[in-house]
Amino acid sequence: MHHLALCLLFILHAPWMVSYKDDLYKLLLVHVMATPAIPVSTKENLGDPIDIRMDIIHPEPVAVEQLLGVLIQAELTALRFRVDIAEAENASLRARIKTTEVIEKITCKRERQAYVEIK
Repeated sequence: MHHLALCLLFILHAPWMVSYKDDLYKLLLVHVMATPAIPVSTKENLGDPIDIRMDIIHPEPVAVEQLLGVLIQAELTALRFRVDIAEAENASLRARIKTTEVIEKITCKRERQAYVEIK
C-alpha cells in the first residue's frame, strides 16, 4: 500500500501527466470520501450513538495499471523523441566529419602540387 501511495505521488507530480492529474485527484478523492459511518454507543448513555468515520481507500488495480501504462507510454514517447534527436545530431556530425576529411585531402593535394611547382 505504501508503494502504491508513492507511485501515485510520483504520478501527481510528473510534468507530462498534466491532463491526467485532475482525473487521478478526483479518483482518489472519491475513494477517500467513501467512508462508512459506524454508530457506537457509550457506557454512560446508551441512547447517544457516537459517529466514527474512517478513511478507507479501495485501490482499483485496473485504474492503477492504466495510469502506470499511461505513464510508461509517456516515458517511451519522450525517450523515442530523444533518440530521434540524437540520431539526427549523429548524422549531422558524420556529415561534418566527411566534409572535413574531403577538405583535408584537397588541401594536402594542393600543398603537394605547390611543393612540386616550387622545386
